[in-house]
Amino acid sequence: MTDNPNSKDDNSGSTKTLINLNNSREAARLDKGEIIQQEALRQFEGLIKQIKKRIPKFIKQLKCDDPIRSIRTHDVITVDGRRGSGKTTFILSAFKSLDKEIKDEICFLDIIDPTLIETREHVFVTIVSLIKRKVDSAYNKCDSSDCDNNFKSWRASLKNLANGMRLLDGIGQDHLKSDSWMDEHFALEHGIQNAQSGRDLEQSFHKYIHESLKCLGHEAFIIAFDDIDTDFSKGWPVLEMIRKYLTTPELITVLSGDLQLYSTLVEKRQWKNLGLGFDTDKDKQEQFKPMIEELVDQYLLKILRTPNRIELKSVGHYVDSKPYEIKVIRSGETEEQDLKSVLHNICTEIMCMRQESLANMTFKLLIELPTKTIVSLLFSIEDYTDLTWKVLGSANETDSNYQQTVLENRQSAILALSDVFLTWLQKIDYRRQDFEQTDPHKIITTLLKNTIKHDLMPEAASLKPIFAEQTQNSSIISLGALLSNSMAENPKSYFDYMLRAALSADTMREIPTGEFSTFTKHLGLLNEVSTLEISRKYISYMWPTSFSKAKSRIALQNGTLQIHSDSAQSSGELKKYHVGIPRLICYLSSKRKKQKDQHG
Repeated sequence: MTDNPNSKDDNSGSTKTLINLNNSREAARLDKGEIIQQEALRQFEGLIKQIKKRIPKFIKQLKCDDPIRSIRTHDVITVDGRRGSGKTTFILSAFKSLDKEIKDEICFLDIIDPTLIETREHVFVTIVSLIKRKVDSAYNKCDSSDCDNNFKSWRASLKNLANGMRLLDGIGQDHLKSDSWMDEHFALEHGIQNAQSGRDLEQSFHKYIHESLKCLGHEAFIIAFDDIDTDFSKGWPVLEMIRKYLTTPELITVLSGDLQLYSTLVEKRQWKNLGLGFDTDKDKQEQFKPMIEELVDQYLLKILRTPNRIELKSVGHYVDSKPYEIKVIRSGETEEQDLKSVLHNICTEIMCMRQESLANMTFKLLIELPTKTIVSLLFSIEDYTDLTWKVLGSANETDSNYQQTVLENRQSAILALSDVFLTWLQKIDYRRQDFEQTDPHKIITTLLKNTIKHDLMPEAASLKPIFAEQTQNSSIISLGALLSNSMAENPKSYFDYMLRAALSADTMREIPTGEFSTFTKHLGLLNEVSTLEISRKYISYMWPTSFSKAKSRIALQNGTLQIHSDSAQSSGELKKYHVGIPRLICYLSSKRKKQKDQHG
């Protein structure tokens, strides 16, 4: 392990990133050289510097009481990434990795997950209390007269802020429902005071932040909101709070989530604002849809400005791009392994994909998985060193002991692999115990049952990741690994799969989808039927055809023969079950024998 894993190698010129499985299990503050998202990290540091440059001008305007000349800035840094892309880890690590000079000037508050905040707790109050806690702690350690003056101004700003905060939804008592409002003098005095405080809440909040920073000796606060897009009931109030009040460069705001989900969140609210909803009749939807889409775009462009958006790219982007190089260290070890080699070994040694094109196809699927999924995958198989962590060809594959180790470990590795993809596998009715199965016949029957039920056949028979959905591809390669390992110990099961799955898939491509059920029931594909019995039933099944038509070639290629006329079939006299050539031969043979007996 190098002393500085993020440094550039003098010989290769590459920038190395290290995935250390000792500390990558949960979201954590990683060292700079352990952050995969190096491009995003540089962009984050650049945006912090840009926002800080706007602070002096903002402070100058803050001292001016003219509301017309006041500045409102929306400088939210948006960390955009799908679920599992490592947004929380990136934010934690990005704060830690800031240059020392910047870190000394910025006070980090916290990462807030609104879904973990109690229903009655207002996020605005949470921010104010976080800042107050920092200032109170600093005041307890300070004994100079300058501190007393600063804290006196700070307390005044907090008191002024508190007056306006009482008018926020869910905070304080509703004085309109109080008996005190029956007194006209009380109503006039407090009504004007509250109205003014409410109108100036944004300005009061800005001054509170400024006075707090003076007490702490910092230039800015930084706070992050994590995954507010996952809970719409909590997400919308946070976006509105950002729009209304978090408009000062002295409070740098970081927001993580998926921009597509944010669009859905805002769209849902805009429909509600118009008194409509997603269940509105189609005519009204068509009428208002262009307006809604424009409102959504303008709202997001205002709050989550495009120049401040940081996209977390896939691991595959860094694997395939120079000068990046990603290494892996297993738990408790110091030897580095190339991530690309480890993932390739998963394809070839665990999933038994010896065909280079198929192994490369699966590798590309794995490398595009969310970062969290890839790390979970590395954790799940790290104990199976002989399968994944050795460079291909380094072990003597003809050694019987090595082969025995492979056979013993692969099944456990496949079970661990299924745990990583279990959520996706459950969508096609697979359970964990299905991956504990070693009987190839039962594995094939379950595979056919679930893939036919979820309309994945006939494509699924190839066991290749050729689907549009990543979840389906991950499920298919898991099933392929399970089946390949069982076949390795039971070679005769290859013929079973060829007949039950491969030939069935070819047949399904030639018959209407509505006939799949009839076809599988007739052959007994989903039942405990022997391979021999299925082969016999295959040649007794054929869809209507005619010798005089070109499509009859399909029937002949499948080894079947039609023995009734098209007119009889069209009249509904016969079903779509036909006599195969062997049965016909038996019939003709018995008839000839009978005639011979009659004539002596």
